[in-house]
Amino acid sequence: MKKRILTTLALTLAAGAATAQCGFYRYGVPDFDQRRDDLGGNGSNHCVPTSFTNLRGYIANHGYGSIMSGPRNWQSQSNYNYVTARIDAMGILMNTSPTGGTNGDDAIDGWNDFIDEWHDDKFILNAWFGSVPGLWIFLEFLTGSLTNICYGYYKFTGGEWDRDGGHCVTLVGISDLCDNPAEPTVRIRDPASDDGDLDVQSQFAYSTSRTELQSFNHDGGVSRLRLLDFGVGSSTRRYIDKLYSIRPQIALTGDLSTSAFQIHRPVQLFGVSLPSSSSDSPSPGYAITEIAIHPMGYEAYVLKSSGNNHRLYRHNLGTGEWTTALPVFASVNKPKISMSRFGHLFLYADGSVRKFDSNLGAFPQIGSIDPLAPIADMEYDDHLDELVAITTTGRFLRYDNGLLLPAKNEPLPTGVSIIGDGSVFPDPTAPQRWYIASSGSPTMHRLVPATPGVDRLRIDASINFPPGTEPRQLNMTDSGHLVFIDRGEIADWKLVIGAAGNIWEPDGTSAVGGLPAQRALVVPRSRTNYEARKFGTVNWQDDTYEEEGAPVAFDCNPDLNGDGDVDILDFLLFMDSFSECQGDAAPCGLYGVNADYLPDGLVDILDFLQFIDDFSYGCD
Repeated sequence: MKKRILTTLALTLAAGAATAQCGFYRYGVPDFDQRRDDLGGNGSNHCVPTSFTNLRGYIANHGYGSIMSGPRNWQSQSNYNYVTARIDAMGILMNTSPTGGTNGDDAIDGWNDFIDEWHDDKFILNAWFGSVPGLWIFLEFLTGSLTNICYGYYKFTGGEWDRDGGHCVTLVGISDLCDNPAEPTVRIRDPASDDGDLDVQSQFAYSTSRTELQSFNHDGGVSRLRLLDFGVGSSTRRYIDKLYSIRPQIALTGDLSTSAFQIHRPVQLFGVSLPSSSSDSPSPGYAITEIAIHPMGYEAYVLKSSGNNHRLYRHNLGTGEWTTALPVFASVNKPKISMSRFGHLFLYADGSVRKFDSNLGAFPQIGSIDPLAPIADMEYDDHLDELVAITTTGRFLRYDNGLLLPAKNEPLPTGVSIIGDGSVFPDPTAPQRWYIASSGSPTMHRLVPATPGVDRLRIDASINFPPGTEPRQLNMTDSGHLVFIDRGEIADWKLVIGAAGNIWEPDGTSAVGGLPAQRALVVPRSRTNYEARKFGTVNWQDDTYEEEGAPVAFDCNPDLNGDGDVDILDFLLFMDSFSECQGDAAPCGLYGVNADYLPDGLVDILDFLQFIDDFSYGCD
């Protein structure tokens, strides 16, 4: 450990102001221009792929360089053509139209295709459409998310406000949540804010604005967060109605200790990722048996059991806070939980399946049904918007999201039996394909409908794991990997398609494979509440930009704490970080300050001299 200079003082200066304001800022995110003459339509409708490229540039400079050949000085004109090519490629993946912009579903599919092709399961994307609470945005930051938001232009027609296109930006800060949670201040990187020169990257800048939560007559009077208010006379209202959240992959497990809750964070980004951790959950005499995670990734639900008594807790993954979701309840059967893509938690206990809304603080029950037999396992199917379950009597059940009568109730195919702990998981890569596993058998089965329109299932494939394999708590990743607990650790198997046929084998590059796991396992996958009938219309394309007239502040690199001044506080922050990291590979630093000031991948005298030079000139 190298000598630190005024570490305590620097820590106070770096973190104190943000904590006092209940806010969070992220520095070092690029501000790429979307308007470029080498893009279709000069990039006028490329706000979505550009905002995602902003986040790729940040990731590349903060520990995962391969995502965009980093680290690089993204402000430098020498990288302009390279960035243009990356925005263009991302736009192609996202099906961005030079005249029609980008549909939300295409944006999600394009990013996931990019990750699946080049960075297998290292990052996930969660996306939310509609009302986006300010607290959610804050928690996304706090739990290690890189975030883009889109705001719609709402125009008053026919007695209501209707969306008429929108614009996407990169969120780099939110504050003032303590003073008024309904009116936080946001800081953004706007891809459409440039100097008008379509061959030159403009100086990085940001806009800051107070927002206001307003209810208005649209789609039943849904409250939306107003992004930027530019005064009386505007023909439109601007409301945040999309949230894209990119996260490094994690895994949530329960340890041998009945109270230990483990968060594995194997993909680390400097200034973003918290370290892997273990915390004591409440009710230490109760063992962790099931874990579910909210589709936006900011909180987990942890089921704990002691004999026939059970408790359900919420765990905030950013603050570490534990709260009771359901107090002690009795159930002879093993309880199971599953989370839908809409934030609805399903609980099987005491002979019934109950549905709760986890998006509201009160956690209200909003539905229930009694299954025809005890459930061995259940999971929500995002493709069909159904809850699927296997029973201890060898049945396969499917319920719609409203928990009405079973949509399907059929026997498992001959040869598929539940031996020990059973697991079921819908394939996230293809609809109407489900995997069934048992801890008492090393063979896993993939089931599909026997024939189109016929209820019966058939075995589509059988996967034989090595003798002695005991698959428990089955998960599947975005790219279709099978991930489960096997004798105290996480196993990650992938399908390899080759000349010799389709072969399942361990993924030697897995981020989570081999990590310890004893009880319960969740490996999050990309999820979204997107519904085509609601959000797939042309009005929900992000395809327009109206000149906002919002004042911008240009970046000043030596202003490390972002308070608008270059002073002794910034000097101390850099010196402390530089002293800690001199001679080390980047990224490296303290309190979120990257000592690789240039950046060039190494903390050395060049970083020191450049900072001192910039510091001496200050900011205009």
